[in-house]
Amino acid sequence: MIKEEIKEKLQEFLENNKWQIVTIVIAIIVTLIFVLPTKHSDSDTFEISSSSTSQISKVSTSVPQVKSSVTKKEIFVDIKGAVKHPGLYKAKPNQRLAYIIQQAGGLENNADVSKLNYAHKLSDQMMIYVPKQGENYTGDVIIELQSENTMSSDTSNSNTTEEAGDNSKINLNTATKEQLTQLNGIGDKKAELIISYRDEHGKFKTIDELKNVSGIGDKTFAAISDKLTV
Repeated sequence: MIKEEIKEKLQEFLENNKWQIVTIVIAIIVTLIFVLPTKHSDSDTFEISSSSTSQISKVSTSVPQVKSSVTKKEIFVDIKGAVKHPGLYKAKPNQRLAYIIQQAGGLENNADVSKLNYAHKLSDQMMIYVPKQGENYTGDVIIELQSENTMSSDTSNSNTTEEAGDNSKINLNTATKEQLTQLNGIGDKKAELIISYRDEHGKFKTIDELKNVSGIGDKTFAAISDKLTV
């Protein structure tokens, strides 16, 4: 009985509101038609954008980063003497002497320019001295810092020269009779006395000790001392 009443009321409601119900259904269908494709389209766009971004990122990372090979370097030059503003100035490598003089305000009226080479290239830690007219200056106008290689070479050459000098001298502690007789004023007898002294007293501590050997006086020693070593 109750089910029949509910059924009758539902049928009555549908008959009285069928146009409103149809309108609502149509509105829902229209909404679904327009909204769902839009969301799908947005999703596609997002995927494309993400893909594009990924590809761009890959391209960006694959392109080598080009770094500038040009290294800006500065040097410092100390200028003294007859310039208006002596001091330490900054310059670029291989700029000319004329540039640093200009930086120092130019030359004084009494500057002696006879020794200046305006085209001389500047280098780091260079020292420049501009003499005055009439000044008795005998030093270098330009003093450049020696490179480590040059200094090492000079030291090596100096050591080699010293070693060569020592090798050319006669060592009192190792010399044979024949070597000792090569010295001026040293004959067979004196050479034997030197060796006997060495055998008896041990090695010579200094070349001056040679004067303790019988027959070696100050005059003889002075004549051969620059050829001796111990």
